[in-house]
Amino acid sequence: MKANAALISLAVLLSVSSVRASATNAALTNSAITVSIAVPEQGGQRSIQRHGTDSHFHVLIRNVSAQPQRIWREWCSWGYSALSFEFTDQSGKEWVVKKKLRAWSKNYPDYVTLEPQESLVLDVYFANAAIWDGFPYPAGAVGEPFTMAAVFEAKPDDSSRKYSVWTGRAVSKAQKYVFRD
Repeated sequence: MKANAALISLAVLLSVSSVRASATNAALTNSAITVSIAVPEQGGQRSIQRHGTDSHFHVLIRNVSAQPQRIWREWCSWGYSALSFEFTDQSGKEWVVKKKLRAWSKNYPDYVTLEPQESLVLDVYFANAAIWDGFPYPAGAVGEPFTMAAVFEAKPDDSSRKYSVWTGRAVSKAQKYVFRD
């Protein structure tokens, strides 16, 4: 009898913990949109090659909901800073890579609509120092491995409400990457 009561108490505790964890994760991200870094593993590691300012990798923004989702375009101020990256080096140092601030000679709200299960591919020209601030560059042919996660975030404002554009925060799985020259 005592064993059954202990098992029931443990099951209730695990259920409550699971519900709390799900609620916390739902509060941190908006489940309608996911983000992922499209750098597959080759030879046991995820390598990103740098060969000049045109060097880039891809990030996928995916609508995983059953409804169309509007996403701000990168060329306008509403979408320009939506993508960032969280890094951790081998010593545990953490930093965030963001796009540099810029002036806007032409700017108005502009968005794309992602249908259910549709993806948007973003080119990340990480070696272009005029755009990005903080990407690690190898000291030699191969740099040290870094843990990197992509963050796609759109904060609510009058324009997002007016045009019904997705707002929230989506974070990719943090994985190890190596930048190579």
